[in-house]
Amino acid sequence: MSPPPLTSVLLVGPFEGADITQTLDSVLAQTTPVEVLVVGNGSAPEALTVATTRATTDPRMRVLTDITSLGFAKAHNEAAREAKGQALLILTPGIVVPSPDALSQLLHFAAGIKKRPWGIGARLVDHEGREAPIARRAFLTPLTAVIELLRLFSLPGLPERWRAWLLARRFRPSHLPWREGLTPVQVLCSAFLFIPLKDFTLLHGFKEGYDTEGSLEDLDFALRLARAEGCLYATWEITVTWVPRRAMAPSGWRSRLHTTRSLSNYFHRHFSYTWPQPALWLLDAGLYVRWFGQNCRAWIAEVTAPLRQRLTWLLHATEFLLPRRRRR
Repeated sequence: MSPPPLTSVLLVGPFEGADITQTLDSVLAQTTPVEVLVVGNGSAPEALTVATTRATTDPRMRVLTDITSLGFAKAHNEAAREAKGQALLILTPGIVVPSPDALSQLLHFAAGIKKRPWGIGARLVDHEGREAPIARRAFLTPLTAVIELLRLFSLPGLPERWRAWLLARRFRPSHLPWREGLTPVQVLCSAFLFIPLKDFTLLHGFKEGYDTEGSLEDLDFALRLARAEGCLYATWEITVTWVPRRAMAPSGWRSRLHTTRSLSNYFHRHFSYTWPQPALWLLDAGLYVRWFGQNCRAWIAEVTAPLRQRLTWLLHATEFLLPRRRRR
């Protein structure tokens, strides 16, 4: 019986020392051969020191110090070029692989897949055990974007047949059933992605230029994989807890504008030949109106924050003083 193939685990920052430590502990405990490639990509020096110190005592680890702040896509692509394994396991630092046999399970599933290229993801849940909304998604097309922007499924008086049709075409469907073993999905989250290195190279890795910390990179990658007649799968037998780090980061108007421009580029890149150009221009207008509305809400919340604090203080003071007056 041949030994299990080598798997290259990519851990790309930015990350904190505690995140990389618990992820390394779970990855290096796997029962199958692994090599771990760590890329700082903007991580704090003390966090990178944790990984560098660990690499001096474990030959299975390499810290790629020449790959610095390159962005999500380019950092992963550069790390994949340094990989020596037959397969890649792309992990977000902070994710704990649930058991030492998890990678062995993935290899077992992979042996039964005939269609290439392919990728396998895990069941991603939050701290309360609920499945993460971006763990399994539908393709982001102009149609799904319009449905989400206008929330057509929530229109009053809509016939139930039409409402069901719209709900089934949402970007994040409310319920996706699981199958035994592997469940085909359209879009996976790259926080946990197992894929053959040859397939990742065939697709030229993640598309560079979006710089959205994986949000659009995942959508673009899944669409290109499907057009190459491949398939993505998810398995409920491997469940990992994950909190998106980008959700914790502050989002200013410049960041939202960059995301809006990247969304526009995504639609024009993939759908300019299948959708009429005026329809894409209307979609662009809707995206920028949405961006303007988000900025207005953020500005109003910022301006009224001191007033809300004062009103809260007055309310508490009133509640404190009223009982004293009653005693008199």
